[in-house]
Amino acid sequence: MKTKEQLKSLEEGILMASYGTNEMSIEELKRMVRFVFDENGEIIEKLPGIGTLEESGLETYKKQFRAAMKGPFARFFRRVLGNRDIGETRQEMLNHSHALKQELGKDWKRFYANLLIGKNNQGLLMHLAEQGIIDESYIEDITKRTGWVFNRHPIPIYEVEVHQRTKQALSNDGGLYKIILEIRPDEFATVFAKKHGKRDEYERTLKVQPLLAEITEKVSPIIAKDEYNNITIEPYINGETLTQRLRRTSMNTENPFVKDPVEREKQTRQTIELNDQNKKDMLIPALDELIDISNAVEKNRELFSGLRALGKDGRSFTDWFKEKYNTNDADLIALVEKNITSYLDSEDTVFCHGDAHTDNVIEQLHKPYWIDWEFAGFSIPQWDVVKFLKKAGLSEEAEADVVAHVGKKRKYRDKERFNIVYNKAKIFDRLASAAKYHQLSLDSRLHSEERQAQADVYFTDALDLIEADKTISEEDRFRLSGALEKDAKGRLSRLAREEYEKIAKEIDPYTSQSMENFGTPSIMEKYSRPPLRERLGKMWKKHKLKAAAGIALIAASVVGKFVYADVKAEQARELTKIQRTSQYYSDIDRNDKLMPFVSKYADKYDNVNERELSAVINAAFQYNKRIADDLLDYKKNPEPWARDAGVKKKKEMFKLKNGLSEKQAFVKEEHLEDPENNVFAAAKRLSDMKKLFPELEDTILAFYTSPELVQKWKEKADSYWDYSKEKEFEWDTAFKYSYRILTDRAIAYLKK
Repeated sequence: MKTKEQLKSLEEGILMASYGTNEMSIEELKRMVRFVFDENGEIIEKLPGIGTLEESGLETYKKQFRAAMKGPFARFFRRVLGNRDIGETRQEMLNHSHALKQELGKDWKRFYANLLIGKNNQGLLMHLAEQGIIDESYIEDITKRTGWVFNRHPIPIYEVEVHQRTKQALSNDGGLYKIILEIRPDEFATVFAKKHGKRDEYERTLKVQPLLAEITEKVSPIIAKDEYNNITIEPYINGETLTQRLRRTSMNTENPFVKDPVEREKQTRQTIELNDQNKKDMLIPALDELIDISNAVEKNRELFSGLRALGKDGRSFTDWFKEKYNTNDADLIALVEKNITSYLDSEDTVFCHGDAHTDNVIEQLHKPYWIDWEFAGFSIPQWDVVKFLKKAGLSEEAEADVVAHVGKKRKYRDKERFNIVYNKAKIFDRLASAAKYHQLSLDSRLHSEERQAQADVYFTDALDLIEADKTISEEDRFRLSGALEKDAKGRLSRLAREEYEKIAKEIDPYTSQSMENFGTPSIMEKYSRPPLRERLGKMWKKHKLKAAAGIALIAASVVGKFVYADVKAEQARELTKIQRTSQYYSDIDRNDKLMPFVSKYADKYDNVNERELSAVINAAFQYNKRIADDLLDYKKNPEPWARDAGVKKKKEMFKLKNGLSEKQAFVKEEHLEDPENNVFAAAKRLSDMKKLFPELEDTILAFYTSPELVQKWKEKADSYWDYSKEKEFEWDTAFKYSYRILTDRAIAYLKK
């Protein structure tokens, strides 16, 4: 483990060697680029420095995020219109630093709250404190600012998507992200964020991985989680997958420069043997690590009692085969059970990974670490080995050596029985994979041919393994192969030997079990269809009359729909107009909603009597009648009716447009909902105005005037103003006409 000073010195050396010139200092270089190291001094990531961000117009981390969250079209036009070099740099940094934010969208705030703080402060910051990387005061300082989740980040965060090599996965099937936090200047903490594609996978991970981390240090703990987005956070492992290492270290077996066929064959054989040995040196330690984890679980099996089991004391392999292979052929199921699944169902089960392939092993300094435990449970150990060696590209001899090593490590006394069950599991796995890839070919039109080719390769492998299995009688081998081919008709095909070798040769042996090779010559030659334009042309010639008739009918129905909708909308408008008009007229004439409260609230104020209060209320009612007539006139106000014929949404239309302000408009349609409060407001308003103005006419006029005008004119007129004399006040149309009309009506009512 390197100290901080050693890492700082290492970074400066790399900067000077890679970017240094006589004119630039170390500080200037650090503004251009920053390196993130692990504890062993290995580079985890290269990040843009603050100077590079400023040069590209990104400046702060907050601005980076805002730019990344802009829509794809906005980012595209900004890149096109801007400087080309800077635009490309900017886009590269945004894609690099905000992959997860762009995927989560609005939920990124919730995610970072769970990531850093977590429930009961059990998030990443507490984990870093427990590791001694930060102290308690650091957490306390951040948690004091509870609004940071919604407004800003206390520390810069960068995300880099780890491109998992899986072509069958859909875009919404989750993903793996490397999250880097700059906890102090030039000091970083890095974690894995796994976004699970399905809720049940997320829940299974939380069910098994924390327990595994508790009983063994070989499995990473879950240090934070985001339940809403199905994301788990665990420590980052800096390394490469076993798939990548196998690919990198594998040597080509063919040497075109050797002309002598005997010598070429000899060199090829030696290269295969060397490749096999190198692969065994990488595969066996990974399997040993998995067995050690399995043994640790067996010692604490009561903790894992809730995990699913496949095989003995759990769901039978026979039932699993019927479901996954999608067959109801009773004879075929009986043959499979007799010769294959009965062996698997009778084997003792142990704790298994469930998704054991070389992409789920990360090697750090030649030490393997297993990841992705969501499919873990109890099953037979041979099936984990089958999956793990499936795409390793081992020769038969090397594969037998690995299987023998696993049997010995598992302490199986009956080695022959272990090998027999391994071969049965291998047949079972090939049949299940053939069915899986056939279904994938149906689910995806884009690469259906390639997936069907992979399915046929697995199906051919299964039939070859059955015919080579000496534990199956000759009669049953013949019957089982025939029943499988009959049942698979229209779904799977057995490839001829030459065709099989041609296609299988093009399949990359180091891809994981969720990979296919797209566009390979033999696959395209066998499975490709005519071009899309040709297929569409044939379809048009065959169905053009039906298509033309269908288009005509659709067009007619669309036109008819709009015409019918206009007629119904007009009918609804007229009906609503009649209903609302009747309601207003009836309410205004009777006035029985408000008047029962007049005497009650007139008595509450010494300077207000019942006749005065009823006078101002009735005057406003009469005025509202004219307002209602105007608003309900469709010719004067067509637009609101054209938008919506509903009554409920029209309430805003009937508010007084002049005469009374909204605060003191006690007589409007809302009086039907709460008449008592409106009469109370009118009584209080009348009492307040009588205190300000001794003359009754002035009081009533002030009652109908807005509070702002009352105050302004009161100051100008020195507590007395007579509307009839029309002094030089700031008259407005509402005051000159509406308020005067209301006042005249109220006074006329009092004189009766």
